[in-house]
Amino acid sequence: MSLDPELRAGDTDRNRTIAVLTDGYAEGRLTNDEFQIRVDSAHVASTVGELNALVVDLPKVKTEDEVPLTNAVSRPKLSKDLRARWVSWLGVGILVNVIWGYLDNARWQCALLLANLGNGTVGRWDVYCNNE
Repeated sequence: MSLDPELRAGDTDRNRTIAVLTDGYAEGRLTNDEFQIRVDSAHVASTVGELNALVVDLPKVKTEDEVPLTNAVSRPKLSKDLRARWVSWLGVGILVNVIWGYLDNARWQCALLLANLGNGTVGRWDVYCNNE
């Protein structure tokens, strides 16, 4: 802890010290008796200096900000080639939908069909337009 040793200790300071002691005990750095004595001393400590004295011989606990994210998954970026393919596919899809929306009228569809087929017959079937 980098605070002034004469500063009054708060509950957050005590809890942080007890967390360091608990980690030290879990790692086998403290015996059960040492752990109990230091935790009891942390509960009655009145200054930050007294709390620092309890953990001076133990490694500092890393906070969440200091712990590297080893399990973080990054989303892979699309290659330029794949991105170009998707953009062209979307462009064609949008164009086809615009044309379909514009030609959604039955008369236009029938007129285009007749213009493409010539005389209005397909094989032996006659093509009729719905003239509304």
